[in-house]
Amino acid sequence: MSELERIEQLEREIRELKGLDRQRGIETFSYSQISLKDLKKVTFLKKIFDNRPFDEWFSFSKEINEDDRLFLEILLSKYGQLLKSYKEETLKANFIIPIINRVNFSLLRWKPLLFMKR
Repeated sequence: MSELERIEQLEREIRELKGLDRQRGIETFSYSQISLKDLKKVTFLKKIFDNRPFDEWFSFSKEINEDDRLFLEILLSKYGQLLKSYKEETLKANFIIPIINRVNFSLLRWKPLLFMKR
């Protein structure tokens, strides 16, 4: 038993001995021991999408040349329907990296760090 598990066990025993959980009628769980199945039984989690942080980005006006527009259309036709189901690495490999590779970083006023150096 790890140190964290020992501490959590002791906390549960103290709460049980003091009757803290029973008085409030609140069931408690240990993070290290609760399963996803148990968590779904006691909670209702709903994804909330808030696009406000991106409003400034999406309201930026920039002309996209025909080559870039065609590139993005092809990329979306190949991978667009699968974007929501991709894991992070697959999303980067199939969608984000091809877009980044089209950026000519030498034209920027600042010198970007290479991503692999981070």
